[in-house]
Amino acid sequence: MSNKIVVIDYGISNLLSVTRALEKCGANFVIAECGEDLSLADKIVLPGVGAFRDGMKGLRSGGFSRISK
Repeated sequence: MSNKIVVIDYGISNLLSVTRALEKCGANFVIAECGEDLSLADKIVLPGVGAFRDGMKGLRSGGFSRISK
């Protein structure tokens, strides 16, 4: 069974490093650009950011802030 990993792209994280690491591990992943993309996920990766306020702003603008599954 292959888990689908969804990596949230909220515009300010180091997405390239995260995706390269997942590729190296052979992970099955996609990049989510909006909240609706999370319905594809078995697992979710939220790349880190140093400034929490800016991170939340990016999550809200991408439609990721009100998620229920």
